[in-house]
Amino acid sequence: MSVPAPAKAPKAASPFRQLRGNSDFARFWLGQATSDLGDAVGGLAVLLAATDLSQGSASLVVWISIVWTLPGLITKIFGAPLADRVDRRWVLIGSDLVRGLSQVVCIIGHRRRSLRGLFFGVALHSAGSGPWGPARNSIVPQLVGRELIFQ
Repeated sequence: MSVPAPAKAPKAASPFRQLRGNSDFARFWLGQATSDLGDAVGGLAVLLAATDLSQGSASLVVWISIVWTLPGLITKIFGAPLADRVDRRWVLIGSDLVRGLSQVVCIIGHRRRSLRGLFFGVALHSAGSGPWGPARNSIVPQLVGRELIFQ
């Protein structure tokens, strides 16, 4: 007499397959990929503009890098609690609008050959990035569900 083999449980869909069907996450991912690409191109353009305006001064490029970082550190302190208290989507949208405006300011600063304009645009970008990071990181569980976070 043989014992029947236990029934196999149906195979669960992989997390990637489950995420592919989540249109909210797909839109979020596409928006963040576009934003990250813009940040990379914008960062390179700012460094090239700073090099152009300073005739190759390494110290100015260092100062641009400092200004690129410092305001973001300060606004991140306030951005994290803000992302917990208000709708994260609006924090992301507002931050991206500020960051987009900052790129326009950098372009205008470079066209006018103004280091002040370039520095202001970089500081504005960094300040807009402060709330953006915590909001981006905390919206993912809301979009995909906690069960997919740990898979």
